[in-house]
Amino acid sequence: MSGVIWVFSGSPGAGKSTVSAALLGRFPFGLHLSIDDLREQVVSGLAQPALDHPPEAARQFALARTSGGADGPPVRAGGLCGGY
Repeated sequence: MSGVIWVFSGSPGAGKSTVSAALLGRFPFGLHLSIDDLREQVVSGLAQPALDHPPEAARQFALARTSGGADGPPVRAGGLCGGY
């Protein structure tokens, strides 16, 4: 059985993680993968977001989104519903 993948986007503090967890909690197998959690795994050189959108921070966020998105197909194929 295939699962479903949802991608949530919005401003910081908008409630993306809250909505994802609430939605995925309604399924027998749900996985919430936070891009922020992926970024917390960086052990050196983490570029923090800022109002002027530093190029390195933008690059790191793009990489985190790509990495998170790469988990979608195996999660879905495994029958889980995923939210990113």
